[in-house]
Amino acid sequence: MTMWGTIMSSSRTAEPALQILLHVLSAWPVDSVYTSDGDSTGVFALAATMTLWRVFNLTWCPPVVLEYFPSLFLRLLFQAYISTLDISEEVDTFWKALWQLFDNDNSLVQLLSVRLFQELMKLVVAKGKKPLKKRVSKSLLPLFFNCHDENQRVAQASRETLLSAVKFLKRRDLQHLVKTDQMWSFAECLLAEDRSRAAEHLRLALPYLQSPQEPLREAAVRFIGLAGRYLRGKQQEFWIICRALQDMMDDISPAISCLALQTLYINLAVQSIPSSRPRDMHDQLRRLWRSWPFLRRCGWLSCCSAVEN
Repeated sequence: MTMWGTIMSSSRTAEPALQILLHVLSAWPVDSVYTSDGDSTGVFALAATMTLWRVFNLTWCPPVVLEYFPSLFLRLLFQAYISTLDISEEVDTFWKALWQLFDNDNSLVQLLSVRLFQELMKLVVAKGKKPLKKRVSKSLLPLFFNCHDENQRVAQASRETLLSAVKFLKRRDLQHLVKTDQMWSFAECLLAEDRSRAAEHLRLALPYLQSPQEPLREAAVRFIGLAGRYLRGKQQEFWIICRALQDMMDDISPAISCLALQTLYINLAVQSIPSSRPRDMHDQLRRLWRSWPFLRRCGWLSCCSAVEN
């Protein structure tokens, strides 16, 4: 602890030491950079953890230490993953922690966690293993939402990682939609391919309604509206949708309030008409449109054709 306290006592000595630690964490085990005694076992991750623990438990650190923290922490997560590939319980804990970082308030942590996920997919493919298939599949929706992030670096990284994920899953249909920026067709395809997971997708989308970012809240409202079309007859999920959309009608953004109202009425109409009578549903939406001038003022454009399709 005394040694690290001395090194971290000033930016002049702390920054070079952090750069070296970051380099070693980034390179091992991909580039075969080992510890000083040549050890290539899981003890490396433990040694790195102990080093970071000592650094960040010092009573005082220069600002440069805090600047390096997100990068060091995410690379340490990578080491933890490599060290526990054969222990399913620890791997599950790792992925849960990484997915939570996708929506971290710190945009740098978001960016690095998304990039880390991308690199992990490359590593697994390079080793000829596919233990990530289920986890990559579950990452598609969080990455989709992050494509709408206000921070353009996070949005771009999420789009690139989403493309890597669908390539990993060998989904050429989804690859085409991401490459051509058809993100809402992507969301529709995601819901349509497995209707049994629509409720799961709905629950994953709900937290984004509370995002401080308007684009993410808007994307969540739109996605929940789409999900409602695949949850017909499921009353519990339907009322979850209704309650969520009613709450969003009080959003500070008039555009989102209006969108929530539109989406609520579309879902009410879809739920009330039997699936064998699409013409009746279309006619009911038209009657609803004529009877609610407020909806027209909000700009509820092409709602009937959207539902009909």
